[in-house]
Amino acid sequence: MKTHPYCSKSCAIMSQKSLVSSVNGAIRSLGDCDFCHARPKNVVGDRIHDFCSKTCARSAEQKSARLGVSTRKATCQAPGCQAPVYVDKGGQHSNYCSISHKILKETLCLLCLEEPTILKSNFCSWRCKNHAEERGPMLLEVPLGHKTFQSIADQFK
Repeated sequence: MKTHPYCSKSCAIMSQKSLVSSVNGAIRSLGDCDFCHARPKNVVGDRIHDFCSKTCARSAEQKSARLGVSTRKATCQAPGCQAPVYVDKGGQHSNYCSISHKILKETLCLLCLEEPTILKSNFCSWRCKNHAEERGPMLLEVPLGHKTFQSIADQFK
């Protein structure tokens, strides 16, 4: 005679539904994709990926290359610019092709890192500002050279 862990099919189904909802809740608590901030992070086995999909992972990799994370090439580090960097008379290389791109990099939105910030804010738009506020307390990386970097560094002295 075979014994079952549940008294009926309906109890077995209810148990499975509660297990699925607890797993979904655990996945949601891991946070959103580090690139699109719209979907939950991808979980494969016991590994939690930083992105929701391979597309977001590739896009993030391309964006970091565009932002100048890799300094092997002497191209401007401003987003979307592939111009060669400025070289002064002494042969000293800048990180940017122009002063305007240097200022752009110093004032990028701390959430999307794509557009310059609006006045008296660390975000480029109300959308980024509201998205950051809705997600509650979180840590945002402030890039070296950003207008608020020195202010934050001084607070830890």
